[in-house]
Amino acid sequence: MRRVFIDWEINLIQQIRLIHALAEIGIPIALNNSEIPKFKYLCKRFNFSISPVTPDVLDVTEKITLDHNKPLSQIGTCERSLVFPHALVTFCKDLWTKKKGGLISFSGLLTPERAAVLQEWTRRNSFNREKRWIPPFLSHKRYSQKTAFEGENPNAFENSRIGRRLILWSSNKGRRFPTKAWDPAYFELLAKSQFSLCPNGDFIWTYRFFEAILCGAIPIVQDPCPLYEPFHYFRMSQKLDSLEWTREIANHNFNKCVEMVTIPRDQIYQELLAEMD
Repeated sequence: MRRVFIDWEINLIQQIRLIHALAEIGIPIALNNSEIPKFKYLCKRFNFSISPVTPDVLDVTEKITLDHNKPLSQIGTCERSLVFPHALVTFCKDLWTKKKGGLISFSGLLTPERAAVLQEWTRRNSFNREKRWIPPFLSHKRYSQKTAFEGENPNAFENSRIGRRLILWSSNKGRRFPTKAWDPAYFELLAKSQFSLCPNGDFIWTYRFFEAILCGAIPIVQDPCPLYEPFHYFRMSQKLDSLEWTREIANHNFNKCVEMVTIPRDQIYQELLAEMD
């Protein structure tokens, strides 16, 4: 099979997940040399490779449309809001066996806006009874990339724990490569959580909403949006004692998410590569 070339500068999770979805069905992927190191951890974990561009590659860039604002991911005529690889869905589902224990968590970039939202939420729910801001967010710099990748530190989140129910983890690993493409500690925390705090991202919608659902956590959102409508979730304005996690809800969300964000492998092939045969 000829290798396909996608002429992108990779900076969005949307691009990373779609490339992974192509690679997992055996489509050989070629990217510009500057983009290949960004997939170092992801390729190692899921056992695929990305090659440099050569004259014989098939350029399929124009067959793929991404719009981060809506969001929209389109391969040929097949449209999804977001595309997740089946391998990542399976990985997240397998983490469900870990004990959740009522945990609420947030892990991600702490912008001033998010800090204000989370501070107000913790105040209203009496997590900071001493009338001070929560204990300092744990810096990603305290753990090496190697440790984070290999999952050698199961207690990495303990210093950002507030009481028995809340973990807040500030990290810019989701904005830096190669951990932007693959950060297992992030998914492990979601899998340990019954609920995931989902303050707004660059837009109201956020990847965390869907990643949490795939890991069995029910999202607690700052604001609702049409993309969230098929799912069961809570809002930050609701009282803490109104939160309820059940496996039935988690499974409903998971199944609906898989339906929305994955594409059957044969359909991807037909949309992108049928003409190569």
